[in-house]
Amino acid sequence: MTPKPDPLTQQQGFALLFEQESARQLLAHGVHTLQGALYFSKVRDAVLTTLSIGVEKMLKVALGLRALDNAGTWPTKDEMRESWGHKIDAMDAELRSYLRTWAAAEGTNYVGTLIAAVDDDPVWPILARTLDAYGRSGRFYYLDTLGSQPQEWESPSSMWDEAERACIEHHPDLRAGEREVVGTGPIDAFDAYLRDVHVRLADSVVGWWHMVVRAGMHGALGPLGKAFGSDSGPGNALPPVTSRRIA
Repeated sequence: MTPKPDPLTQQQGFALLFEQESARQLLAHGVHTLQGALYFSKVRDAVLTTLSIGVEKMLKVALGLRALDNAGTWPTKDEMRESWGHKIDAMDAELRSYLRTWAAAEGTNYVGTLIAAVDDDPVWPILARTLDAYGRSGRFYYLDTLGSQPQEWESPSSMWDEAERACIEHHPDLRAGEREVVGTGPIDAFDAYLRDVHVRLADSVVGWWHMVVRAGMHGALGPLGKAFGSDSGPGNALPPVTSRRIA
């Protein structure tokens, strides 16, 4: 039997390794920074920059691997720009729709459970929209205002506040903690509460990240997707990322 040709050139193969490592480490940096943050305003741009680029790279690698598995070639730069651009929100919806269909067709309950957990998370869609807005125009939101050309987009900071509110409402212990410490509790208890909110927000990012790489490991993104999934998970980041969502 004639061996099947490698779908990527050597140069493309190295590029794929660099991109998946870049996505993994950007996500890890953003998650670690968020998990350790007390006041989000002090780390806002560091978190939003690393997470928006990391999520976009992870999505484009995953969707590129799917296209490679389906068509035998990696999408060109122009094809990627035309299909996805920098639209994190749309790419996420496309990838999850595909993974749902794949998991149902394959009867892969484990991957289906991971997808369902992300689908049921009220925080992740708001975070995805926030990262989408920040990546496309939010980096210079306040500079544009200074330049007398304020953007029509909602402020990414306001969108982050919406995600934080959804996170608190979703977790009964955070709602209870808010009643106990906000405005009335000791400062150390309030600080611990703020950090817990940030850890839970990071959990939503890690849950999504874990879903993508585990789906790859189980074959949803073709043969090269298995290696991508094995290498690009939170536990393989340096330093490793831990979360209640992947315990």
